[in-house]
Amino acid sequence: METHSQRKRTRLPRSYQNLDFACGVLILLIIVLSPWLFGTTERWSVLTLSVAGLLLGLSTLGKAVIRRSRHLEDCLLDTGASSFRRSLTIVFFLGSSLLLLFAFISALNARATYIPQENRFEYHEFISWLPFSYDRARSWQMFWMYAGLAGFFWGLFDWIHGRTGDERHENAGRQPVLPGRLKMLLWILSLNGALLALEGILQRLSGTTKLLWLREGYWDHPLSSFASFSYRGNAAQYFNLVWPMTLGLWWCLQQEAAHSTRMRVGSGPHILLLPFVILMTVAAIYTSSRGGMIICAGLLLASVVMLLFFGGKTNRFVKVTLISLLLIGLGGGVYLSGHVLRARIGGNQQQNIEPRAEIYKNAQKIITDYPWYGTGPGSFAAIYQLYREDSSEVWHAYLHNDWLEMRVNFGWIGFVLALALLGIVITKSFLPAGLIVPRPFQSLLLLNLGGILLHARFDFPLQIYSTLLLVFLVSCLLFASSPRSALQRG
Repeated sequence: METHSQRKRTRLPRSYQNLDFACGVLILLIIVLSPWLFGTTERWSVLTLSVAGLLLGLSTLGKAVIRRSRHLEDCLLDTGASSFRRSLTIVFFLGSSLLLLFAFISALNARATYIPQENRFEYHEFISWLPFSYDRARSWQMFWMYAGLAGFFWGLFDWIHGRTGDERHENAGRQPVLPGRLKMLLWILSLNGALLALEGILQRLSGTTKLLWLREGYWDHPLSSFASFSYRGNAAQYFNLVWPMTLGLWWCLQQEAAHSTRMRVGSGPHILLLPFVILMTVAAIYTSSRGGMIICAGLLLASVVMLLFFGGKTNRFVKVTLISLLLIGLGGGVYLSGHVLRARIGGNQQQNIEPRAEIYKNAQKIITDYPWYGTGPGSFAAIYQLYREDSSEVWHAYLHNDWLEMRVNFGWIGFVLALALLGIVITKSFLPAGLIVPRPFQSLLLLNLGGILLHARFDFPLQIYSTLLLVFLVSCLLFASSPRSALQRG
């Protein structure tokens, strides 16, 4: 029975509850809306969700102030973080703030403004030893986008550590398979991804070129777009970011059900997650994106192998389910789009390689001219025209290599800083005393992050808000979590 002090401890100030509720609503709205707003690729949609991210960050700051002033640390899940883990969190915060400051100074200290209507640059006075930009307007847009994503990252980090009502009343020794808020977040993300995948499959089968049956995409070719994305590659990247988390959620809930005496094997609402995974893997392949298909197949094979051989003790039902998932997901995608994929993979590969090689060669010239600070966040599309060997070459808006485009836009200084932040995220995920999650679930998150970073070597997922948002989400979960090898139950 709870003591009076324990009951009192669970009562949170109304102001804190309101801010916490607002944070949860903003997080879920950003996650749900980002793919449906045509991939959040247009200025109005990027600005809308960036403002929501900034509001989330401010609300999180308000929560932190109330917690500190009212001594409400017990309203968070007790992680008992080590001093080294806390130090890494501080270093990461300072490093991410420094990268954001880099983008701010680049926009403020712009060397030029690109005027697309007149296809010319308007040059300004600038300080040469500070970061600068060749496209002031675009750099400001990127700064506010990054600021909103930073607000989302820290807002999510704080919110998933919050205790649900049940968790505040549970005994300290009992530990669920996943924290309550993380579980809810993954359910909503999975359902949203499955609905988008279903819409995309039906849309492609109907033969329309309109996104969500509402408006035309940027290209007229019927296979260029998928679901709400004008570029099929971005659609595949989105699904390949969501379904591994859905598979991880299913595995965790299945393991929890296996330890329950009140639930039969294979029963429970989590069984719905398997059709969700199948829908998204089929959709990722059906987009007809070569990179999306290869990454999807590789991730699916690696995930199933990892869960079968390194996921701890599993029963026959789980083994059969995982193998069936692999066969149905790959088989369904190939069945729907086999003829298209054969044409794309078996076509003239030289025609596919030469344009990318041309872009990379021209980009290397930009890096040679601006090695340290780059040309400014988001400036690649404006500056690239100046480095074409002749005007007959295509004027590309994206480099199709985010690793290289990061060096063009941020130079070696920004690029190395971003790599250091990525290293902190991965390092912190292996340290004890974080938000406790099963080791196989965290391994799926690492596979997920590795898959999108590999895809970024040949495409531009990190330039699109909706896919970059999920990269931030996966990184935040890794940054907050700590693995355990088996379910711990009280």
